[in-house]
Amino acid sequence: MRHLGGVIGMMARHLLDLDIARMSHLLVPIRNCSIHRVMVLPDVQILAGFNATPHLDGPDRSYARTEY
Repeated sequence: MRHLGGVIGMMARHLLDLDIARMSHLLVPIRNCSIHRVMVLPDVQILAGFNATPHLDGPDRSYARTEY
């Protein structure tokens, strides 16, 4: 289930100007259902959040935390 991992990786690669090797390091720890935020300003886009899972932090949601 890594369908969006490639899209997220390419977005981060573009925003952070990463080479392929550095981008591949980003793809490994992407959590299922994680949140990524991009701040879009007139002259620049900023990666403002990456791989956040606040909706899964509670102990009652521990079963839903997965990583591939």
